[in-house]
Amino acid sequence: MDRQRCSLPVESFNFYAKYINLTFQPPGIYFNNFKFKIPQYTLSSVEPRDCSYHYQYENSYLNHTCVEASFIFDRQFSYYFVQMYLPSILIVLVSFLSFWIPVENVSGRVMLGVTSLLTLATQFTTAQRSLPPVSYMKAMDVWMFFCIVVVFFAMGEFTLAYSFKNLRLGVGSRVRPLLVRPRKVATITVLPGDAEVTKRRIAFGATADSEEQLDQNEGLVNRFLSWLNKGNSSVIDNVSKIIFPTTFGVFNIIYWMYYTRAQK
Repeated sequence: MDRQRCSLPVESFNFYAKYINLTFQPPGIYFNNFKFKIPQYTLSSVEPRDCSYHYQYENSYLNHTCVEASFIFDRQFSYYFVQMYLPSILIVLVSFLSFWIPVENVSGRVMLGVTSLLTLATQFTTAQRSLPPVSYMKAMDVWMFFCIVVVFFAMGEFTLAYSFKNLRLGVGSRVRPLLVRPRKVATITVLPGDAEVTKRRIAFGATADSEEQLDQNEGLVNRFLSWLNKGNSSVIDNVSKIIFPTTFGVFNIIYWMYYTRAQK
């Protein structure tokens, strides 16, 4: 996954090529790999190179001979897989469990997302301390960056689902009074012949057909509001249950295929 090149040049400081000539004897550099035990690295090869150069001294050019040995180190994959890759995979999978938590459980989903994000950030900082500071992007940087982005979008998905739920509740509270008209009821006083005062309640426009239509409308409204309150946030979570794990799986396939092939 990672290859380091360390160069060791050897040259003469006082004597130039007229007095001393440095060369590698055939077949070059020999080393016994079994004698080299380096933590986190394996010495794979040593490459010889001629690094002779010319420099100007007063009015003449002098040639200094130089030989250089480049030590090629391959980082041990098993160490970083156990220490970095496997824990980050488990953290991302744990963050996906928030899609199975109901939207109403705000504290549970927020706590799971924030904990996963902070854990990945801490792990990424720890990994950076154990890696050499270089100007280019390393394989570990690509991996940790994608994991953090996935967990961040998982938290964004919860925000979207929760906003949809509140939006639908507001729409439902405004739609119900428009679709279900309240019955107009009035109270009148009737004076019969015996001068006894009685009160009667009369509903205006409350015929049998209108009563049946009102009951039917109210049933439709209740089903519609139930679908608004439960359906949309559940649909977002159900889609996320498929999209997020699939995206993470596809990234793993591309990542491991690319870097294992590049290492070979």
